[in-house]
Amino acid sequence: MSRKLEYMNQMPKVDISLIPPEVAETIAATVCEAVLEWLIEQQEKEKAEQQEKENAT
Repeated sequence: MSRKLEYMNQMPKVDISLIPPEVAETIAATVCEAVLEWLIEQQEKEKAEQQEKENAT
């Protein structure tokens, strides 16, 4: 088992039913926003790499 998984298995478990709905909504929105930003960055990197390849030929 990887070290990361071992570490995660040692972390205390959280009962998510104890999280108030408005807090859960904020967490979900923050995670979604971060994922979308990351996807946009990846897409921009891919476009830049493709442009470099096209310019090289």
